[in-house]
Amino acid sequence: MTPLPAARLSALLLVIAGSILGPLSARAVDTNRMPPPPASPVERHDPDVKTCTSENLLRAWNQQLQSYTDQPAAVIERLRLVQRDMAIVTLNRCIQRGLLSRGDARQLAIQMGLETGSPAPATPAGQTPAGSTAEPQAPSQRP
Repeated sequence: MTPLPAARLSALLLVIAGSILGPLSARAVDTNRMPPPPASPVERHDPDVKTCTSENLLRAWNQQLQSYTDQPAAVIERLRLVQRDMAIVTLNRCIQRGLLSRGDARQLAIQMGLETGSPAPATPAGQTPAGSTAEPQAPSQRP
């Protein structure tokens, strides 16, 4: 067997390398792209008589974020916003179903710190819940 000239050997090595690296680099590009998240089914919780008691709603409000106290402040702030939105929706659903009076819901909103000018109780991280509204209402869309 005769040795190949350097130019032909280089060209052959480039072809072999290209055939090996081409598919690998294509796969690397595919793995860097994130697939879209799966569609989540929307579940609506219909509160019952036990859920809509003032004691249970207030206890849940005070306990919900306790297991997240070790998280960064930005995470806790985002969780507070979610907690606030869920509390408002729950209070409104309880009112709509006739399981909680508007007066009781207003008192709970004051105790939870959801109303302007109301004293907000300290959350597990020792800070007050984010955001406040004049009355409990549906949450606004956030980016």
